[in-house]
Amino acid sequence: MSWAPYFHPSGDYLIFTNNVNGFANFELYAVDAAGKHEPVRITTTDGFDGLPVFSPDGKKLSWTSGRTSGGASQIFLADWNDAAARKALDLGNKAPVAAKDEAGAAPANKPDLSTTTGDINPEDMKQHVTYLASRELGGRMTGTEGERLATEYVAEVFQKIGLMPFGDKDSWYDNFEFTAGVALAPGNKFTLTGKDGPVEFTADQDWRPLSFSKTGAFDPADVVFAGYGIETPDNATTSDGKKLETYSSYAHLDVKDKWVLVFRYLPEGMAQDRRNELMRFASLRFKALTAREKGARGILVVSGPNSKVVEQLAPLTFDASMADSASPPSASQTPWVTSSSPARARRSRPCRTSWTPATSWAASIARASSSA
Repeated sequence: MSWAPYFHPSGDYLIFTNNVNGFANFELYAVDAAGKHEPVRITTTDGFDGLPVFSPDGKKLSWTSGRTSGGASQIFLADWNDAAARKALDLGNKAPVAAKDEAGAAPANKPDLSTTTGDINPEDMKQHVTYLASRELGGRMTGTEGERLATEYVAEVFQKIGLMPFGDKDSWYDNFEFTAGVALAPGNKFTLTGKDGPVEFTADQDWRPLSFSKTGAFDPADVVFAGYGIETPDNATTSDGKKLETYSSYAHLDVKDKWVLVFRYLPEGMAQDRRNELMRFASLRFKALTAREKGARGILVVSGPNSKVVEQLAPLTFDASMADSASPPSASQTPWVTSSSPARARRSRPCRTSWTPATSWAASIARASSSA
């Protein structure tokens, strides 16, 4: 099996991964671009050597290898002898490598479409791919300048080979809206009221709205601590089809029209087998849905005192799958918030919270800790 090919910047030859020496023994091989010479073996260590990549100047080679003491895969970097490779592949004198820009990439000059045809041939394919995969286009992420340049190029190719436009207003394009990202809008506010009065928390520092939160102002409501916020369905089964031992953080709790305070992740100290069983019920998504189904007004998520998390606040990311969890029909579908920092919460301590998000549908908290 041959896979993961990568061209040398000169374009004269490429390097790839092959397991011709044994089913589990993957080695690196080089071959000339024209395929006239037999592939030449580059690595000679048993195990895995693969995923090779040349540096932009062709002087370095990086690849993934399992030749470590523990057998774990690591990325290796080595000097590349271009002259020796050319000699082994009978390529003659070294061809000049294309000039590089300041970032180390070859300038992405737009191809001359007058030199291409409507037929499928290697020369045209290489020209198209070289431009579309160039650093100048930056990966072509939707909505970026690189994506616009790539789209214009494809339209020009279509026109050149005689296709007819069928887009908006007889153009080559169908315009559409999309979510490019999620940002925290100004005006988000979180207030926690305890026996010592109200406490204001700073957005994106002490707390952060989750992206699937509902927009609006919400009246104060009591807070109920529900452990890790996990509850397994009655019909849940293990990976081997056996009935899963039930687990519920909501036993004997009434959370209707209240905010639910829960820890992130899973309980520390739990046996690994049990953690594996409960992992699918421990995501923020599942915890939010569980709280909503029980009629909770919202959910506050904090990091447990022993969780050793790196990022105290849950990241603000777009989650289309949860877009309906903040729809307004009932109190069980109101805002969902996440919080972090070690929390010392009691099930019965009186505490009320209110939240006023801005026009974005984001929400996540940070330090609703000892007051809750």
